[in-house]
Amino acid sequence: MEVGENVTATTATYVQGYPALTYVSGSHEFRIVWTEMYTITAQRVLTTGSLDGAPFTIAQGTTEMRDPPISNVSDRGEFLVMWSNTRDVLLQ
Repeated sequence: MEVGENVTATTATYVQGYPALTYVSGSHEFRIVWTEMYTITAQRVLTTGSLDGAPFTIAQGTTEMRDPPISNVSDRGEFLVMWSNTRDVLLQ
């Protein structure tokens, strides 16, 4: 993947926002997260820019999810996501 090249992680037709990204050095890939109203969604992206599998749900609730920063916590691909909704601040 070249610097400045776009990668489309999702083509959903509803509102999405608050994207965040981390790099996992052990597996040489990225993890991205974003919100889809009441859901926090994640996707693995290879350094070539190819998507690795399908997007997967981190959390789903009954109120709007916001601000999901992501952090790599190990070279084995483990990561941490924190977000807020209209009532709480949550960590998973």
